[in-house]
Amino acid sequence: MSARRLFTLAVLAISAGCSAKDAAIAPTSVVLTFPSTEAAVASDSVQIQVFDETAADPANLSGACEDLVAQVGSSQALPAALVDVSTSACALQSGDDPITVGVGVRAFLVTTTSNGTGLLIGCTVESVEGGSLLVPIDLVPLSDAVVVPTTTCTALSQHCSGGC
Repeated sequence: MSARRLFTLAVLAISAGCSAKDAAIAPTSVVLTFPSTEAAVASDSVQIQVFDETAADPANLSGACEDLVAQVGSSQALPAALVDVSTSACALQSGDDPITVGVGVRAFLVTTTSNGTGLLIGCTVESVEGGSLLVPIDLVPLSDAVVVPTTTCTALSQHCSGGC
C-alpha cells in the first residue's frame, strides 16, 4: 500500500495509572493508521478498548490480539475491558480527553463503525511501564465484505470542519 493511501492520526494521549506512592507516569499516545483518508472519514464511531494481558504467555502476545479480533469478527462477547471509550475520529483528531491505563501488559483493540456497521479493526499488545510510549495501531477492514464509502474529502480535518 502506498504512503499516499495511508492516513495516520495521532489520536489519543493515554495516562498510565499509578498509585500515590508511585512516581508519575508520562502520557502514552495511541496512533491509528487508517488504510485511507476515505476510511478515516467513513469512521463515524471509534471504540478503543484496553485489556489486561499481564498473565499472557510472553512468547505468544500476538495471540491475545488474534483472539480479540476473532471474537469481534464472529460477534462473540469480549472479556471485560480495563478501558472502554467510544468517540469519533474527529474528536480524536482534535485531542479528545485522555484515558487512564494502568501499568502492565495491555492489548489495545480499536474498532470503527460507519453508520452503525462494523468497518475497521486493529489491535496491538504493548507493555505500559512508564516514560513515553507510542502505541501504533494499524486499522484494516473488519472483513473482506467491507466496502469503504467514497468521499470528496481530501483530509479528515476537512470532513470534521464540514468542508465536504
